[in-house]
Amino acid sequence: MSYSTAKDQKGVQEGKVTYKFSYTIGSNRYRKQVTCYPSSINKIYRKWERDIIDSKLNPKGPMFFQILDDFLAHVKRTRSKRTYGHYKRVITSLIKVQMKDIPITDIKRRHVKEFIEWRQTVRLGNTSDKPARVAPSTVNHTVNVLSSFFNWCIDMEYLTSNPCYRLRVSEGKTRQWQLTPEQLDELLQKSYERNKNFYYMVIIALCTCFRFGEIMGLRWKDIDFGHNRISLHWQRTKDKETRIVPLIPSLREMLIKMKGKPEEPVINASYEAMQSVSRRLRPELSFAQGEDGMFRFHDLRHIAGQYLFDQGVPIDDIAVIMGHSSVKTTQKHYVHFPRPDMIEKMGRIDNVLPFRRASND
Repeated sequence: MSYSTAKDQKGVQEGKVTYKFSYTIGSNRYRKQVTCYPSSINKIYRKWERDIIDSKLNPKGPMFFQILDDFLAHVKRTRSKRTYGHYKRVITSLIKVQMKDIPITDIKRRHVKEFIEWRQTVRLGNTSDKPARVAPSTVNHTVNVLSSFFNWCIDMEYLTSNPCYRLRVSEGKTRQWQLTPEQLDELLQKSYERNKNFYYMVIIALCTCFRFGEIMGLRWKDIDFGHNRISLHWQRTKDKETRIVPLIPSLREMLIKMKGKPEEPVINASYEAMQSVSRRLRPELSFAQGEDGMFRFHDLRHIAGQYLFDQGVPIDDIAVIMGHSSVKTTQKHYVHFPRPDMIEKMGRIDNVLPFRRASND
């Protein structure tokens, strides 16, 4: 990198330093003087250098695919390995396949709309000649990656607005699952017979409302048996917020028998292995097919939230346990059925309905 500390530092705010930039392309030499904190100088210089190169190669600005690659490098440095793998698949197998490599500033909302329409008929790994029918939630997961990219572009000052803003596919009604005691027993029994690690995952999900990935990311150091709580580090939660959930007695009893070393995972198996077990187990369940499609591991999160609601836990507390920033999310997606006490309260209307009195005469 070609920058140096300026000799004259008079009048510079405490903690900051004035630097001199210098960059040469052919016979053209570019110079700039910048005052900033030392911790940010490399980032500022790289962007300045890149802007010069981009302006020479393309007067209209940096190209879409090159900025996508820069974004991927950023994700690799700052996000988990699994998140990086997901972003890479979406960008290389979907975004770069359908969208054109044009100057980043030329991308409009119509380009995103065209991509969304195309994505609704394209499933990764589909070998059939017929167009696939992709679930709206899957399409929206893809759009979320694109939206995350554009938000990063705003931070990096490539763009001033996000062309993905409020462009999503309607997911219709939310999934509603409720297991009878017999169905829950069946799930636990068949999970235990299929794979003990998966059985442990089912128990943890029902006792904590954790997601599949959150359970797989658990380490023994995250479980505080002394204070009876489980801490999810912000890097392993969907909303990137640290979450602390009480460790209930039944789960504590199970986990303390399994306890390993602090850095070891609670579930001693790979993410892919547990996904495979989940897929193989599903057809064996008598209740696997419901009105909202096939039963999924994530439905355990819905069921656990409903159990809490049934037991009179306030919806605000359930939202905190589930890691929702808004109670509306909990109400809309996770708690659907009335509490038992609501049935008694609703039954009071019998006191004023005339046909109820007539039937008792």
